Amino acid sequence: MKLLRRLPTVLLAALALGPAAIHFAVAPEHFDEYWPYGLAFTITAWLEVVIGAVVIYAARVRPSFSIAAHCSSVRLGLRLRR
Repeated sequence: MKLLRRLPTVLLAALALGPAAIHFAVAPEHFDEYWPYGLAFTITAWLEVVIGAVVIYAARVRPSFSIAAHCSSVRLGLRLRR
């Protein structure tokens, strides 16, 4: 029963931490190509780790905060791509 209550939080955290792992993995290649790209990938990865941690922490305080934190991060990412 506890697992079912935590499942949305785990999924939201995974949606932030999964891309962070990918960004960390490809950052060295981007540093070799052009260092500002590598820096951007590294900063993005750390921001995604922070977002994942906020989602996990916020779920302990109030579950709706974790959903709001993740939605805000997705919205920011979409806005920065334009």
